[in-house]
Amino acid sequence: MIGSLKGFLSDKSTGSTTIDVGGVGYEIHISPRTYERLPSIGERVTLKIYTHMRENELSLFGFFDTLEKTIFLKLIKVNGIGPRLALNILSGMPPLELTEAIQREDVDKLTTIPGVGKKMATRIVIDLKDKLEGLEIISSSKSILPYQAIAKDVESALMNLGYSKNVAEKAVTQLKFSKEATLESLIRETLQNIAGARS
Repeated sequence: MIGSLKGFLSDKSTGSTTIDVGGVGYEIHISPRTYERLPSIGERVTLKIYTHMRENELSLFGFFDTLEKTIFLKLIKVNGIGPRLALNILSGMPPLELTEAIQREDVDKLTTIPGVGKKMATRIVIDLKDKLEGLEIISSSKSILPYQAIAKDVESALMNLGYSKNVAEKAVTQLKFSKEATLESLIRETLQNIAGARS
């Protein structure tokens, strides 16, 4: 099984990307969150990989960070959810917002994700509510950060500055955590991202 791929980014789109590893191009299914964090074409990139094998088909699903892959792996253990639907769920709602909706048993919010009906949303809540508590993300520097707590603080700070909840949530999903990251530096990063998106 392929656990990760490190190479040069040769192509990217909102649903898939291709990484050139030693002259071999690996096509990988990705979520919008991972797409937004990819570097420019031709630059080096590393993605965490889930390898899905079915009969004569081999599909790769890639993730920029551990949090997203962790949630993906938990989703595919829910009866009726395969890799493509799990990726669709992650594409329909940011990981932080998704975990909060599950822990709050907010079935109605989960049904706003395309492809997720009330029955499926209820099943997700029942199966995962107690399995998503205390999720942490491992940054590229291998240090562990309390992702949910610090991301929520950044989101609140942005809203206090007058930004809408939607803008704040989207900005938080684009954050790149590192060992040196502080709340202040992350807020500055999100403000720069928002300014860049509007320019």
